[in-house]
Amino acid sequence: MDINAHWQPLDVPSSEAGLWQWPETDMSPHVVDMNGPVNVGFAAISLVPSQPVSLAGFGGLYRRFTPPYFWNMGRGSSLCLPYKNVDTAAEPRIKAVVWQEGNTASVTFALLSIDVVAITSDVTQRVVLALQKAFPMQNWDQTHVHVVASHTHSGPAGLSLHPVWSVIGCDVYMPTFYQDFEHAVVTAVGSALHNAQEVQRFMTRSGEAPALNASRVKGMAVDSHFTHWEFQTDTTSTAVGQSREPVCLQSYSLHPTFFGPETLTLSGDVVGHMENTLRQQNAKQCVFLNATGGNAVAVLPAAGSPAQSANTYAGQWSQWVFQDGLFPEVVQKQRFVWGSQIIAIPQEPGLPFKACGVNALKPFLNLGFLKDLPRRTKIAFAIWGDQLVLFFPGEPLMSTKQLFAQTFDGDLLSQLGVSNFSFISLANDYLSYVITRPYDQMVSLESCSSLYGPDLSTTLVNGYHDLISSLLN
Repeated sequence: MDINAHWQPLDVPSSEAGLWQWPETDMSPHVVDMNGPVNVGFAAISLVPSQPVSLAGFGGLYRRFTPPYFWNMGRGSSLCLPYKNVDTAAEPRIKAVVWQEGNTASVTFALLSIDVVAITSDVTQRVVLALQKAFPMQNWDQTHVHVVASHTHSGPAGLSLHPVWSVIGCDVYMPTFYQDFEHAVVTAVGSALHNAQEVQRFMTRSGEAPALNASRVKGMAVDSHFTHWEFQTDTTSTAVGQSREPVCLQSYSLHPTFFGPETLTLSGDVVGHMENTLRQQNAKQCVFLNATGGNAVAVLPAAGSPAQSANTYAGQWSQWVFQDGLFPEVVQKQRFVWGSQIIAIPQEPGLPFKACGVNALKPFLNLGFLKDLPRRTKIAFAIWGDQLVLFFPGEPLMSTKQLFAQTFDGDLLSQLGVSNFSFISLANDYLSYVITRPYDQMVSLESCSSLYGPDLSTTLVNGYHDLISSLLN
């Protein structure tokens, strides 16, 4: 398959604001149940720019030539420092996992994990358009393609068209880098399709890892639950170039910030080190996915360089998850259901001055940029075996997960054949932090970063409830 023969970079001008918003044309639920045998494939490709770009994350002064233009937000951008070196042990990557119904292209799903700080709505929409052009025989649309960020704060900037990102995250759009990124996405997906083999055994393991993360805000609950999904294929396959290693996904809550704002190193951060360690120690091609990581931070190992600390943590993580007997494997039935929907956001976005501790500045700040924030978003879910997986468009706190558990009663989950659920955050869109009351009254980074207020969590949870309930109709 000559994947490059189809690929053409999209010519989307930075002045085009339409992709910042999700379309209103189809806001009905879309649910697909894969039937028969399912093939799964994995591929990864480097995301190191051909020329140094700035690093998206933190937004601190250490990474800027000039401070943010806060008093006229969205109408001017600050200049950000380019990275100086690359963490060659865990450079940023694009990781693609595809699920295909039988040996046909009629029903195919793709999950793309990108080592960047966040994925905005325009990036997700452009990725889908690129895949539609590159693989016209596939059924790519917003139901079948999901793009998530690993949330490394040392990944490359330059993918988003949104002007707010240029101020908040040092993420100034760079057309040349975006074209390289788009080409890498198409290459990774094409390789994953080539590598796809029939799933012979699907298993999970899950549990708590309380010693490896903590809340950075006193009084906020932290999610220490992890889930490991593993898709084992035919290891005797002799197809040229196909991978024989099991494909696995892991979700856990933490901020990949081992490389601090003053360290201008391009890196996948601890995520890359965890994925590498899992492959080296367990012969599994794994993708790390952030769960409810809004306030969760890794419990750092003994002092060392950022790369040494990340590597040590990765070893501790692998040892914890795969220690004998503690978290037994559960063989799952091969059931794969996917669904998505575009929903409206009725909450008016605003800057939470009290939570930011800047009430005195309220009369002096120009908040015109808020009109460009999304007023619709994409929510999505999957059911793998008896596991419900929610692709969440933002950074939820543990309290958001608790709200979901309260809203979804046991009877409904039982009717769906679901026994457990997991969040995968930073998926398809970025709606800032997703908090609940009473945390919105705290002076904290989490509350200050919640641009839609505490009622956004209710909007999203109710949206998921209605979307997933449509399975019963």
